[in-house]
Amino acid sequence: MQKTTKISPSSKAYLLCLFFLFSIQSISSQYIFKENSIPKRISIHNQTEFIDVKDKNLTLEEVLKISDDEFKDIPNENYDFGFTNSHIWLRFELKNETDDSFSLYFETARPITDYAILYVLKDGKLVTKYISGDAVPYNQRSFDLRKTIFKIRLTPNETKQFYLHVKSDGEMLSMPLLLRKSENLLAENDFEQFIFAFCFQQKLVKTF
Repeated sequence: MQKTTKISPSSKAYLLCLFFLFSIQSISSQYIFKENSIPKRISIHNQTEFIDVKDKNLTLEEVLKISDDEFKDIPNENYDFGFTNSHIWLRFELKNETDDSFSLYFETARPITDYAILYVLKDGKLVTKYISGDAVPYNQRSFDLRKTIFKIRLTPNETKQFYLHVKSDGEMLSMPLLLRKSENLLAENDFEQFIFAFCFQQKLVKTF
């Protein structure tokens, strides 16, 4: 006769706590889009984790093998890593719980950042790779704007994982982590272009 192992009430409570903690960790790195709740501008720093691998130029496959507990939370919006030439990886997950497809623009590292490479995964498999950065020629960038921008598309009830690899040549590395609707991004870009043009014109007037 097979002996049945009984689990004590205290052990059950301990296992329940572990399950609860793991559930919190999973949810914290995922941003969920619900019906009729897609803002024009979203900061996802609370759902993003990062790891600084120093001078190691790792591949995506190597980063995927890194233990979860080595990744750290982003402490605040537009987090500043300081002056660094480290290879830094960030990760987050987006889940579309709506019945609609939609596209958003992901705005991140400052324009002077040398390299910003975004890997898009679904079910743990790479589906898209985007490249941007100050050291990348405009005709090779995934999105032709002064800012570091990537276009993200989610189909109904779809979940995707994102790994962002950034590298700067000793410059200050600050990381906005913003999702924007197209109209919000274009309106802001038009306004910035107007300001730049106005300032340039004023500079020319003072010169002459």
